[in-house]
Amino acid sequence: MKIHDIVFIRIPAKTRILTTALGALREYAADMGFDEPDISWLSLALEEAFCHAISLGYGGEEDALRVVLGKTTLGLQITLTSKGVPLDDEALPQFDQQRLNAEGDMTGMSAFLMRNSVDKATFTILKNNRRKITLFKRLPLTSPASDAEAYPKAPLSGSETPKPSATIRRADHRDAQSISRLALRAHGSLLFNTDIYYPNRISEMLAQGEMHSVVLETAQGEILGHGALVADAPGGLLEEMTYGIVDKRLRGKNYSKELVDALLADAQQRGLHGVYALAVCNHVLSQRSVLSAGFRESALLLAASPPSRSWARPDKAVRAEVEPERIANLLLSRYLKTLPETVLFPPKRHEAMIRRIHEHVGCVERIQRISGQEKMQCRDAELHTKTMRIDVETDVREGWAWIVVLEYGRQTVARITGHLRQLSDQGICAVYLMLPLDVPATATMTEDFEEAGFFFSGITFSPEGREHLALQYINGKPGLNAVEVYSPFARELLDYLHIVSK
Repeated sequence: MKIHDIVFIRIPAKTRILTTALGALREYAADMGFDEPDISWLSLALEEAFCHAISLGYGGEEDALRVVLGKTTLGLQITLTSKGVPLDDEALPQFDQQRLNAEGDMTGMSAFLMRNSVDKATFTILKNNRRKITLFKRLPLTSPASDAEAYPKAPLSGSETPKPSATIRRADHRDAQSISRLALRAHGSLLFNTDIYYPNRISEMLAQGEMHSVVLETAQGEILGHGALVADAPGGLLEEMTYGIVDKRLRGKNYSKELVDALLADAQQRGLHGVYALAVCNHVLSQRSVLSAGFRESALLLAASPPSRSWARPDKAVRAEVEPERIANLLLSRYLKTLPETVLFPPKRHEAMIRRIHEHVGCVERIQRISGQEKMQCRDAELHTKTMRIDVETDVREGWAWIVVLEYGRQTVARITGHLRQLSDQGICAVYLMLPLDVPATATMTEDFEEAGFFFSGITFSPEGREHLALQYINGKPGLNAVEVYSPFARELLDYLHIVSK
């Protein structure tokens, strides 16, 4: 479809400036021959597209939207391009009139209004975390009266909605729609793996036992809170505590702690040895919440998450130019049982810091002291007798890769540095390398990986309880100066990364 007489508008992602784009659209549409009712529908579609793009954008001072108006042989096309979290709009929960009337749930309304204001609305995810909304309306136009019944009713005001109480119960696949809607409503202040935003994926994880969830449910059946334990592998000793959300109507009532307590009780009942969690470092609220539940920091993963909405910081003015494009995550653990006994062989350079982490998280002393010559002999034996095995997991949309060394071999360094080059060429922002600490070769081979650009991150555990030395490679600036941490130990870990990342 050929487009001509194109008008480009670059506008800051601020709703108060939206009238500038709407004014241009009205003049452009009138010049094409659209009448006033049609122009009003077009304006509504662009306004909703604008607000939708901001809601899934990053909220930074420099965020901007690109609006393009163009004529086709059949009508008017509007495209709006922005940067934002790469969620597939077609798979997200759709607007539900009954939920709006019963619960005031407006999830999906922007997409609904766009689709019902024009003849065609499409949502596309582009490269580099860019999103595009395309709106098209034909000439000649039909009367918008035919769409009047589809226009949603106004939501209940806050004064008409009583503050509900809720009880905790185990979730099942029938709760998938409600959980995903809750996650979308919380998106402005929370950022999760994209699975939680898609009802079909939630239903699949619950049905297959990948995720054990609990929900907060009101007496009216509305789900206003959620938390989960997610297994990286079946039959593992450790699982991740994640997807913790409490609707704003229930905040301040201690429900977050009750959700955590319910999940920890479930973990103990199923015989797990421990639980770990991730807390973002663009603010300290999630860190404080996880620390209060008895978790302790063991690693700092830089650039781990795509950018999210900026948090207001009344106590600290942070300039836009020092905020990272991506968000660092703290990895925190809580052990419910003693981990399997083993002997560890850390590199000498990081041995003191690893001991500090063990002390902090409550691990038993497991580090073996052997001489440098013994380490080299063990390394040579390992490399010459074992077949190299590594596991690589990549999420292109999220911008990270996770490499786990299962067995060392002769070509381990060459193979991993080759993967690193490929991942960097693909635009992967952060590559994390897990080295088994129960293998003597790790004590000497860490230096080879550090020469390739990796640097210390902390310690992690596999689902089976195997302890790893975590290294990280950041494709760009590490953004250490913008990392916000809460506890004294997290500050100690951050200071250590300042030293080793140089």
